[in-house]
Amino acid sequence: MSDSTVLLVPQKNLDQAKSRLTLPRARRRQLAVAMLRAVLTSATAAGFAAVVVVLDEPDDEREVADLDVTAFHPGCHGLNASLAAADEAARTWYGPVRLAVVPADLPLVTPGLLDLSLRAAEPHARAFIADRSSTGTTLLFAGAGVALRPAYGPGSAAAHAAQGAYRIDDADLDLLRRDVDDLTDLAAANIHFRHTERWGEQREALGRQDSTRHRRGAGSRSGDRGGIR
Repeated sequence: MSDSTVLLVPQKNLDQAKSRLTLPRARRRQLAVAMLRAVLTSATAAGFAAVVVVLDEPDDEREVADLDVTAFHPGCHGLNASLAAADEAARTWYGPVRLAVVPADLPLVTPGLLDLSLRAAEPHARAFIADRSSTGTTLLFAGAGVALRPAYGPGSAAAHAAQGAYRIDDADLDLLRRDVDDLTDLAAANIHFRHTERWGEQREALGRQDSTRHRRGAGSRSGDRGGIR
């Protein structure tokens, strides 16, 4: 099914991304770039009709210029407005295709997980997968010609359900629910680490730095868990 679906991957300005991670800005940017590239690499391997990265900052395109993706700069503010613009653009470029959205902070996503999630979504006009907290959304799907109607923000899972989107609760898709918002999430993802050399290099650098912060008594939840290893 993925070959008839266009995937949208929104990315906040990389200089501002992952602000909840208690790390220096340069490290946060490195981590955001690594996760973005991991998601896009898995998406291109999954064989979507197209993969569109929706960028807040046009200059961030250079970080993915070597990948087989289309960069789109909506020129508007806010995630939902940007995705609505990307919905319109994708249907203009590719016709009444199916659309799916995944965030750029899913370091454990694989081509197989993406394919499985789309098979689960296919029978429904609109569907979504909630994150591990059951409050956020890590995948949003709209069938051919069906408006995406993104409702991201606090409580997006409930908002998408209230719109009538079907909630997918397949246990085999657990790793697709593991987005990274803070150092605790990053530590949890590290346990199940799967991904690219570049992502691995950033993980190791962040792990060394977080370990140093922990020895100095830095007060973060992941520090309380002994840091990222």
